[in-house]
Amino acid sequence: MRTITITLLILLSIVAYSQKKVKVTEGSEKFSVGRVDVMVANIYEADKKYVEKAWKKLMKRYSGKVTSKSEIVATDVIIKRMMGDKRVDVYAMVKDGPDGTVLISVAMDLGGAFLSKSSHPEKYKEAKAILKDFAVEVSKEAVREQINDQEKILGKFQNEQEKLEKENENLKKSIEDYKQKIKDAEQAIVENGKAQEQKKKEVEDQRKIVIGLSEKERAIE
Repeated sequence: MRTITITLLILLSIVAYSQKKVKVTEGSEKFSVGRVDVMVANIYEADKKYVEKAWKKLMKRYSGKVTSKSEIVATDVIIKRMMGDKRVDVYAMVKDGPDGTVLISVAMDLGGAFLSKSSHPEKYKEAKAILKDFAVEVSKEAVREQINDQEKILGKFQNEQEKLEKENENLKKSIEDYKQKIKDAEQAIVENGKAQEQKKKEVEDQRKIVIGLSEKERAIE
């Protein structure tokens, strides 16, 4: 129940932030094969390494053979919804963007020509949708990991708070116990005083008996 509450609190705080919209735009980028048309997507809350790792994973899911140095190259990629069984080569480059974003530029060699909106409108539409879905999911996944990390910290703080509250209750109980012990001791002191008075009287009476007997003894001649 506590975990659900933590998650809801974090999600509500995230909603308070202004909406961040992922966009895919046209552009051009210089790769090892030259300057070509690309699609560029902005990604939030993730760093370059995170995005590069996620992109390689996606390309491998499309059966691509992935290599990377200054750019990520995936060869023999099969994207059925876009190209059927025809294989394509996909080039990607990840860079730091403005305001803490990351930009991924993607070019697709369809076999003799690189994908462009003007020359391949239908294929471009599918590729754009794939790239946008990727950028949105990576952005969300990065936030989910942040939530998970912060939940752990929050859980730790809550455990510490609960420990302090329990310690406080124990201290209060100890004080009450000590108060009762003091009260009992004070009552015992009163009773002890009365007992001492009684015992003094008994001692004095007994001393008189002893003295009387001693005198009786001396009186015998």
